[in-house]
Order: sequence, then C-alpha cells, then structure tokens
Amino acid sequence: MVSFVSLIRVISLAGIVFGAALSLTSMNAQTSTSHPKGFGLVANTEASSQEVGLPFYPGAHVKENSSDDSSAINFGLWGGGNGMKIAVAKLESEDSIEKITAFYSKALAQYGTVLNCSPATAKIDVKDDDDAPNQPVTCDSSSGEDGTVVLKTGTNRNQHIVAIARKNGKLEITLIAIASWQKGGKS
Repeated sequence: MVSFVSLIRVISLAGIVFGAALSLTSMNAQTSTSHPKGFGLVANTEASSQEVGLPFYPGAHVKENSSDDSSAINFGLWGGGNGMKIAVAKLESEDSIEKITAFYSKALAQYGTVLNCSPATAKIDVKDDDDAPNQPVTCDSSSGEDGTVVLKTGTNRNQHIVAIARKNGKLEITLIAIASWQKGGKS
C-alpha cells in the first residue's frame, strides 16, 4: 500500500514543478477549469465527503494524523484542458466490517457497478489508457491482507475506491476519488 506521506511528497513535488513551469510561461493565464488556457492547483491535507464523492460513515470519525501517515489529501492539477484530481479521506469506526461494507456498496452504486476486490490492497492505480478512458474499472491482481475489503466503481479515469481494514482494534475506512481528463472530452 502506498503511504500517504510518500504520496503527498510526490504530489507536492509535481505541484511545485508544474507551478514553476506555469509561472514562467503563463504569467497572464486565468485560473479556470473551463478556460482552455486556464490552469490551477489545489493541494491540502483536508478532504470532505463532498470532495471524495461519498458520505462519511455514520458515527465514524476522521482518523487522527500520525507522524508517518496523513488522514486526508486533496490534490488537483489542471491546465490547457487537461487535468487530474485525487481526494482521500481516512475514517475510523467501531462498527462491524459487514455493516460498513454494506453501507459503502450502496453509496458507491451511484457511480456504476460495484466490484468487491477483496482481499487486496487499495493501491492507487489510475489506468491511463487513451483508448479506453471510459471503460469500467477492474480489480487489481495484487495480493492483500486477509480481512481487508476493497470496493471499486467507476471508469479508468473516474474511480471511487473504498478500503476497509482492521488496524489497532478499530476499522479504518479509506475513501478515494480519482479523476483525470484530457482536452477533447476524454474524461
């Protein structure tokens, strides 16, 4: 599983490089996702249920940050009609894995067929297949920890993933939304 600290470092570096390049070449560009010459960057360590596109499980609380793991990330980068966004939120609950799985199976159904990819790790894997951006997601062939539930739905470029795993006597719920788009309507 990718650690959130590593993910934040990679995304931060990409944002710094992208921002520096844009500031050198596009000093007068408007910041707008709808303007073909616009660009933008969003990066923070908070993600709401709206940003991940899923409700927070009733009674769950946002996981506390630790020195090596963040409880949330919200990152978006766009310019010239292309872009990507990732939002991740980690919650903790003392409810049963069956109740939480049923809740998120229903919540994910709004995005399409829900796949139960258990047991597997919720590795973040946006398939950037230019010929199949709107093809449904598939389960990864990765092996994972016993007792971990991974639910996925959406398309190769617009995914929602829920991972539920027991950690330190509680259930950790990880909500992930990944989207990418290209000029010309591919999203």
